[in-house]
Amino acid sequence: MLVGRSEIRAVALKRRKELDDFIVSLMKSQEISNSEILYTFLHSFIRDEQDSVRFADILMQHETGQLRNRVGGELKLSYQFRRGCLNLLVMHARNLVPRRIQGTADPYVKSYLLPDSNKSTKRKTRVARKNLNPTYNQTLTYEMPLNELQQKVLQVTVWDNDAMGVNVYLGGVNIYPSTHDLTVEVTRWHELKELGLGM
Repeated sequence: MLVGRSEIRAVALKRRKELDDFIVSLMKSQEISNSEILYTFLHSFIRDEQDSVRFADILMQHETGQLRNRVGGELKLSYQFRRGCLNLLVMHARNLVPRRIQGTADPYVKSYLLPDSNKSTKRKTRVARKNLNPTYNQTLTYEMPLNELQQKVLQVTVWDNDAMGVNVYLGGVNIYPSTHDLTVEVTRWHELKELGLGM
């Protein structure tokens, strides 16, 4: 069995060298080297190489326990109090840090007005599949008097949806209505951070 494996390996190495030599000879032809089909093939190859490097990086962080503590990226929000309601527009997220070994995420955004012992203020967006830079453009609404709202903390968090297990926290931001004039629309990017989750 061992002899058979070593023979297979030797043949594979020999064929790899022959294939490399053949590709080099093809590249000497100007017609081949300028081909759009070749460019498409090489572009996919380069992308696969980049994916494998990212996979190896995330795998190493997972094995060393560093992955659990990685939070990053930004979230673009727009909010304003109007007609008795706080309208929170979840616009985009960018540069989210994946926590899965595969290097992907299925992120969604969740918000609360804290304190909220019975989770009645829970709102969330749809899930963006396999996207570290998702666009939502989804409005989450809270009907509440302005004076009551100003005593709350608006906590907005990003989560990686896991249909088969536990959703994973990707970062969040706390917004304090008492420090803003909510009658004027505020639109800005917020850096995602590790929060003491109060839900």
